[in-house]
Amino acid sequence: MIGFDAALDPEVEPDPRFDGREAITLTEIDRTGGESRHRDVSLLFIATPETLKPHGLDLATVDSDTDVITPETGELSMNTGSGPESVDDVQTITPGYSSIPSTFITPEAVRERGWEAAGAGLWLVETSSPITNDQSAATRERAAAAGLTIETRDHRGGLATLRSGATAVGMLLAFGVLAMTVGLVRSETAGDLRILTATGATSTTRRTLTAATAGALALLGSALGIAGAYLGLAAGYLSDLSNLIPIPFLHLAIVALGLPCVATVAGWLLAGREPVSIARQPLE
Repeated sequence: MIGFDAALDPEVEPDPRFDGREAITLTEIDRTGGESRHRDVSLLFIATPETLKPHGLDLATVDSDTDVITPETGELSMNTGSGPESVDDVQTITPGYSSIPSTFITPEAVRERGWEAAGAGLWLVETSSPITNDQSAATRERAAAAGLTIETRDHRGGLATLRSGATAVGMLLAFGVLAMTVGLVRSETAGDLRILTATGATSTTRRTLTAATAGALALLGSALGIAGAYLGLAAGYLSDLSNLIPIPFLHLAIVALGLPCVATVAGWLLAGREPVSIARQPLE
């Protein structure tokens, strides 16, 4: 179990939530419209190896000049009892989880300012095996009886299933469009195919032409589709691109590589039949 401590200023007005002392908060400064507005971002929690571990960060690797570790990237200040204090030495991180604290102040910065630490009433509990629905419900009842609240990690298994299903349906739709496209290409080049056959082109040659056409079209279509989808998502989440993380590399690889491979194999297997007539030009 990992506990989180907040940084406190012992020389300012009492705050009953933190043993009668003032908790330090990180604020973001908005200077639009010619006015400076301060928006509280988070309490400043004291960084420890345990509290940074869920975010994939080792405290020993943090620069000695760093004061604050946070995912925020704007103009920042610390709201202390004596007024706002500008924050310059910041290390930006990507949050490992969305519901646990991700804004920290280093122990060195706390000692330099004469601040103290106090429990913030937040704990991260890790288990050796996944928590069942019954265990989660029982824990929530006990927490509610003690006046506490809990959150459990959502593995989003339903979203994974939905993503896999959407990938499969999208690939089937792409195969249908690709089959019609290749069929139209072959019908438009039927005369050329007859000429090739008449001049001695084997079924291997015909298969190779169709397979290369199908594979190239599938590769181009998958690349344009993925690029277009991410451009659209990036435009929608321009203010916070972290919503696009994690990237579903497996599903993207299936679409980008699987679709051209299957199209190439299907084109090879289905394109070896000799044209019905090669001796005369078909009537228009």
